[in-house]
Order: sequence, then C-alpha cells, then structure tokens
Amino acid sequence: MRQVATLSVALGLALGASYWTWTVPSAAPLAAEAVALYQGTPAEINALHWVAENVTVRMERKTDRLGDYTWVTVDRTLPATPPEPVAEGEDAAQSDAPPATPAPEHELTAFVGNDAAVKLWDDVGPLTALRRLDVKDLSSAAYGLDEPTATLTVTRRQGPAELTLGGESYGTKDRYVRYDNRVYLVKAATLRPLEQASARLVERALFPVLSSDVEQVELQQGTAKRTFVHRNRDDRAAAFWADASAPDDVSDVAGPWLDKLFRVRVEAYEDDIADLEPVLTFSVLGKGERWSVQLLRSTGGAQPEFYARTTYNRSLVKLTRDLAQDVVADLGAVMGAE
Repeated sequence: MRQVATLSVALGLALGASYWTWTVPSAAPLAAEAVALYQGTPAEINALHWVAENVTVRMERKTDRLGDYTWVTVDRTLPATPPEPVAEGEDAAQSDAPPATPAPEHELTAFVGNDAAVKLWDDVGPLTALRRLDVKDLSSAAYGLDEPTATLTVTRRQGPAELTLGGESYGTKDRYVRYDNRVYLVKAATLRPLEQASARLVERALFPVLSSDVEQVELQQGTAKRTFVHRNRDDRAAAFWADASAPDDVSDVAGPWLDKLFRVRVEAYEDDIADLEPVLTFSVLGKGERWSVQLLRSTGGAQPEFYARTTYNRSLVKLTRDLAQDVVADLGAVMGAE
C-alpha cells in the first residue's frame, strides 16, 4: 500500500508539472529580486502617458501657490452615433449612396489625483518587475506582445521610457511588459490604477484633512459668520464641537451638521457653469493648513444641483446631491445656533 501511495503522489506531481509546462510560457529564473526596468526616482518623473484601446490617460505633476498636486486627464473614445436611416420617399440616389462613416466622439475629463495617484509616482520611480524573462522572440504570441494591449510612456529627467504591454500571466494575471528589447513580468496591481483611472485616481474629498484632524471651521453666509472649534479632538470619546465664543459648551447643532458636511464628496469635475448662486463659504483649518470651499447651487431645472469651488480641487466640482442638499437644508439652524 505504501508503494501505491508513493506512486500516486509521484504521478500527481508529474501531471501538475506537465500542465504547468503546457499552459505557462517558459521564463528564466529571477534575474534579480525586484529588478527595475529603468532608472529614475519618483522626483525625477513628472508625467505618465497611458494609451490603450479607446482610452488615453495622462498624469502630470503640477505646482501652484498651494503646493504640489497631481493632475489627471482621461480621454475616452465613445462609440460613434450611427447615421439616421433614410426616410421612405427620399431621393433614391441619396438613399443608394453609402452612409458616411460617423466621426468618433470623445469624453474628456480632468481632475486632481488622489492618494492612489500620488502613490503611482513611487510605483513607477522606477517601475519594478517581478522577473525578467529569457525571451528570444520579443513579439511572441505567448506573451501577447504581437498585439499589444497598451503603451506607457514615463517622462523622466533622463528622457522618456517607452513600455509596451502585452497579455496576462496565467493565474496571477500579472502583465508582460516589453522595454529596451527585454520582456518583464510586472505585478498587475501596479498598473491597474492607470487602466481604471476614471474610477481609481479621482480625488473625491473637498479638502485633504481627516475630520478627526480638523481643528476649526469658519462659516460665512452673506454677512453672517460663525466659527466652530473642535475640542478634545485627540480623544475621540471626549471630542465635541463648540462655538468659538463659548469653547467649553457643546454645540448640539454644529456637531451633527459638520459630520454631514465632512461626508460631502465630489461626484464630477466640471468646466465653468452659468446660473450658479453662492450658498455658503467655509474654511477648514487643520494640520497647520487652511482650505477654502465655496458651496454653490444651480438656479435652473426642477431640482437644484450643488457645486463647489475649492482651493484643493483646483476646479469647479459637482457634489453628491443628497448629502449636499441635507447640508444646505440645515444651514439656517447652524448659522443661527446659539
């Protein structure tokens, strides 16, 4: 029985090895642990340009009076609108003519990058591969490099690094990447934020301070002003909000309202829109910084939409409607709170 069991185990291992040989492209052993494709620190990289089918993503480092930030532009090609069918009775010659090919339509969005975008600078400075492969045919169909799925250009101080992306590895779905006449296997999670930039790289917050770190909020509506201070913020159980004029007294109105204000998020980044009226201006102070937000409301349409101009988002942004509406609905009570 022991001999039978031993032979069964050996047979299983042999079948597993055979399956691996036939389903996974051959690869050389690790050329080095965490082998870098090119040279360049995060500080030496200032732009990324990702081009795939129907979408182009560009990430850029920018600086203004408020500091450094990442700006992301996504250009998505939409399915073309088919031509209108020829109505019955129209000119026969016209109906026999081949329909004109409609021009592709584009959806262009631009936004401030979030923490995942900032992390990308570290991930590509330099881009690190799991292994370098011993590949003689660089366009081998086994690696998907005969029909690349995307290209990535990394703009460095030393010059651009141009990478070609092929298919996915079996099981882990890591990506085969060609650079400088060599083929590498790169972890899928490193490149996925660029593949899904519109969902993964958008900054949704109106300011970069956690609600627990906010020290003070200043509100202004017309000529009315109020200031609330965050007391005992280092002790979550004892923390409370108070009017600056009575810092030892808990404000029952301010706390719940500010909690809703801090949960308002960016739905979309917008170009300038006409017919917006100011509702509230507020500033958030925390970690030695001040971030200002102007809350706006549309004046057209059956139901108002809510927008904001902020120092942090560097753009007009549309807000999540339900939370913004609740904030505005309770604003009168907050501004008049004693």
